[in-house]
Amino acid sequence: MSPGKPSMQRRAAKYLWDAAEACGLTIEFVQDRTFAEYERDVMLRSAVERQLSIVGEALNRFRQLAPEDALRLSDLATVIAFRNVLVHNYSDVNMAAVWAIATERVAPLNDELQALLREATE
Repeated sequence: MSPGKPSMQRRAAKYLWDAAEACGLTIEFVQDRTFAEYERDVMLRSAVERQLSIVGEALNRFRQLAPEDALRLSDLATVIAFRNVLVHNYSDVNMAAVWAIATERVAPLNDELQALLREATE
């Protein structure tokens, strides 16, 4: 992580940790589940959407504190924009899109977050 004030670095690392934890929970929630189960289970949908919202919010805050490091994350703008859709345009949320993100895009993002976290703790 880029040099800077120690407290700013700790806050930035905290947001990375929050995003990584939410990614991990999302992966856990959808593991061994099908899209049909996701469609039927309002609690599962709510849980996944909540964790994806946390990912987007945490990465938005991380970007504010560590913009150079944030640029290393693939699709950062898309992640943050999707959070805004979940929170502000909830009635337009497409279940198939959320499922695709949760099952295909969260794990690679989590890998990137874990790499940044390893650097932050070195």
